[in-house]
Amino acid sequence: MVFETAFWHWFSARRPEWKAATQAKYRSVANLSILPFWGGKEVRDVTQGQIDLFRSKLGERHLSSSSESLALILLKKFLRESDRVPKRCASLRIKGPLVVHRERAMLARDEERMLISALRRRLSYSTVSFGILLAMMTGLRIGELCALRTGDFDLATGTFRVRRTFHRVQRTDSPPGAPRTALLEERPKTPCSVRTIPVPDVLRARYSMLYGGNPDLLILTGNGDHMEPRALQHRFRSFLEDNGLRRVCFHSLRHAFATRAVEHGVDLKSLSEVLGHSKVQTTASVYVHPSMELKRLWMERLSLSISQSEDLRVFRQ
Repeated sequence: MVFETAFWHWFSARRPEWKAATQAKYRSVANLSILPFWGGKEVRDVTQGQIDLFRSKLGERHLSSSSESLALILLKKFLRESDRVPKRCASLRIKGPLVVHRERAMLARDEERMLISALRRRLSYSTVSFGILLAMMTGLRIGELCALRTGDFDLATGTFRVRRTFHRVQRTDSPPGAPRTALLEERPKTPCSVRTIPVPDVLRARYSMLYGGNPDLLILTGNGDHMEPRALQHRFRSFLEDNGLRRVCFHSLRHAFATRAVEHGVDLKSLSEVLGHSKVQTTASVYVHPSMELKRLWMERLSLSISQSEDLRVFRQ
């Protein structure tokens, strides 16, 4: 059987198990990265050499490490799960790409303070400012923030619950002239992303001022109409420019939150649960960016400890 035919047969069978956003992502990766190389080949002819060649071709395209990883993961899943593929293919090695984590642009400490001051000046009347500040202080993902409702807050316990998110996905069934994407509200990306987070005290009083008792109000708009992630990203960048701050993406607030948490001694297990990660390693390797100030502090402490130990050794001699 031709690879492309076998692949879409497997894809159709597995699709009901995946969220719409996952389906769209997998379909895009298949069309852009996997099928151009494998599409016309026979599945019975898949060899280790071809897999290694495919991996090297992906590397030559200078894709992001996440895109390259996803293509290899999807190929591996297909070869191991499809009943149209020879069983020997399940044992073929598919190594992941060399993952290089690029340094993410984040606001410096003084810029963060300026941003917080500008947001707090607007807290008494701006739901968007409240939402941005909430993300800065809790590490919320942008889709989670856009889907957050007043009914998710429990001021009696001083917590709020993350239980849904917004995704904009490609539509495959759009008639000519109709929108090619759709905004969907779904459960968060993993079970660990459904979580309860303490509300920072500085925001609890402002929450009471901004929102009434209606549990269906969306946090970012203060009414029943949603704000989609792209619109919030645009509003955030405009806010930065209006206040003379560097342009960074909204997701950098999540990275900054994780970094500041570690700098203030928060343990990684607690931090990973607040961020909604299933693995502590993800928190440590992807979301924590120690500042030069923190590195300098630990180096000074370490050098002091070493010098004291050396002095003690010499003294004992």
